[in-house]
Amino acid sequence: MGQAKHKKVTQQAMLETEERCIYCAAAPSTIEHMPPLVLFLKRQRPKGLEFAACLECNNGTKGADAVAALFSRISQADQDPFWENGDGVTLRHTVERDAPGVRDEVFDERKATTRWMRGRTGVLTPKAVIHADGPLVKAYLDVFAAKLGMALYRRHVGKPLAMDGGVQTTWYMNSGLSEKTALAHLSILPIDGSLKQGTFTAREQFAYRYNCDEKSIFAALIGLNSNFHIFLIASSTPEKFMLPLTMPNISATTNFLRPGQLVDHLATNAPRPRRLLTLP
Repeated sequence: MGQAKHKKVTQQAMLETEERCIYCAAAPSTIEHMPPLVLFLKRQRPKGLEFAACLECNNGTKGADAVAALFSRISQADQDPFWENGDGVTLRHTVERDAPGVRDEVFDERKATTRWMRGRTGVLTPKAVIHADGPLVKAYLDVFAAKLGMALYRRHVGKPLAMDGGVQTTWYMNSGLSEKTALAHLSILPIDGSLKQGTFTAREQFAYRYNCDEKSIFAALIGLNSNFHIFLIASSTPEKFMLPLTMPNISATTNFLRPGQLVDHLATNAPRPRRLLTLP
């Protein structure tokens, strides 16, 4: 399966020529970067992979972008927790603003445990074990993975995923993606993809291997900062490919979302807390 040819277009031309948002049926009014700027260190992101999106999808799924960015930066090998320094502090505040409740869910003291692990120097040090298995984290990461699938489908097929199409996703944190599972995925994904702007690349932060028929199906294994991986299959004719598939011998949770379902999925599974009005 070859790689489709694409012409560079201005953002204004993109908004004028795209008939609909890449995530739903609404008319586009904003430009979406996928992966988002927040995922890249110091927000230094090569140009490319920008898409026309509606304001509701763009703004309504910011929390998913922030949560994915945070977990892509959390590594078992770090001597100092990322979220306690520099960019990590800023990103943590972004998560608290755009994905309220995630911090409390992840750092729930009732689930807190400590494990002795070897750092880069080989010395055993105590590490706090993060339990990213709550309903909020799952909802946000499911939506982020689906967004990425719809965006890459648009990039490589050349048109938005059909409204009756869908994306099946499976995501893995840290060492959750076993070598055996990774090799099984990669065996059917022959083409490399990433972001590149002149000599500026970001493969260490975002890279993927994919396969695509340039008509109706796209599959990829995506690595984000080497700590967060997503396997996805997007198709405009999911029934033809029997999606969603049963994934044997995979312990990670799979999810299937269609265009138009992202914002509602978060509203249902990761509702924002109500703000109480304080009377004088």
